[in-house]
Amino acid sequence: MTKSAKIGVIAPEFPKMCLKTLSQNCEVAFVHPEKTKMSESEIANVVREKGLRGIIVSYADKITPRIIEAASDDFQIVSTNSVGYDHLRGVIPDATREGIALTHAPGVLTNSVAELTMTMMGIFLRPMMVGHQYMLEGKFEGWRQNLLLSPGFEGTVLGIVGMGRIGAQVARLAQAYDMEILYNDINPKKPDAFVTRMISMERLSLRELLKRSDVVTLHVDLNETSRGLIGMKELGQMKETAGLINTSRGPVVKEDDLVKALETGVIGWAALDVYEKEPAVHPGLLELGKGIVGAGGSVLLQPHLGSGARRARLAMADQAVENLLHAVKGEIDSMQLVPELDLALKTGQFEMRRIGNS
Repeated sequence: MTKSAKIGVIAPEFPKMCLKTLSQNCEVAFVHPEKTKMSESEIANVVREKGLRGIIVSYADKITPRIIEAASDDFQIVSTNSVGYDHLRGVIPDATREGIALTHAPGVLTNSVAELTMTMMGIFLRPMMVGHQYMLEGKFEGWRQNLLLSPGFEGTVLGIVGMGRIGAQVARLAQAYDMEILYNDINPKKPDAFVTRMISMERLSLRELLKRSDVVTLHVDLNETSRGLIGMKELGQMKETAGLINTSRGPVVKEDDLVKALETGVIGWAALDVYEKEPAVHPGLLELGKGIVGAGGSVLLQPHLGSGARRARLAMADQAVENLLHAVKGEIDSMQLVPELDLALKTGQFEMRRIGNS
């Protein structure tokens, strides 16, 4: 029976309808009451004192060995409502050894992040805010041949770094705009054959992609290979007029180098939704973002809104709940394990704890 399983919801502002689903299937022993994230000590104390079987966390909640150590022998799962799981990486060895499932929510954010990527791109390729300000200042005197001309999407060369689900969706949208699409991925198996049949695009080395692209957009996981992937060397390989978009993970870009590159005209612009030391934002980026984008302002900043579509946020929570319920029922084959644990399961190096009839 799962009804007696005690669950804690650490993720702030968790949707009420998803809490209702949890309460119908488990005992919800704790729900984080605040809008801000909990500290390591607070999470560890809740896990210990409530005797939880599992917790639901957000990307903002870093799970540490101390938290795992605080759990009872009945603890089975940490379920994050995010696609990225670098906040769980520090406990992958502990989880593998102890039989604790770590799950995430791949796929549910694909459209939302791709939409934001294209929207940010459009603000530079078709700088509407410049036109808006032009109107507010009373400068419009009728149609003119060369008024506020912009690059536009058609024919613009888009370089996509990381051809997973989100990168592929960005490519689909870009193809609809008749953009020229280049891509790079360290995994030779990505993208799959279906994507390559559906989308006309060219695979290149990172260096060549940076050299040829008018816009470079990043869609990679955060790991030791991708951390600091874009620094001054890579920025220096881009066109002086090119733009950089990052909706993946902040530490993929070295922000000191990005600020220098923008200040000295090494590249033309940048649009960021994530930050190297989030939630802190580099003061140079804030300064560069003060002007009107497309008319002096070379930086567009967003507060980590890649998953900010209502439907996507609800789907994230739904997936986190589903993963947790599968765990307490012992349905390990139905869970979305993080890749390292999924591989360990397939190779016989991971076996999830089973409690009672689970």
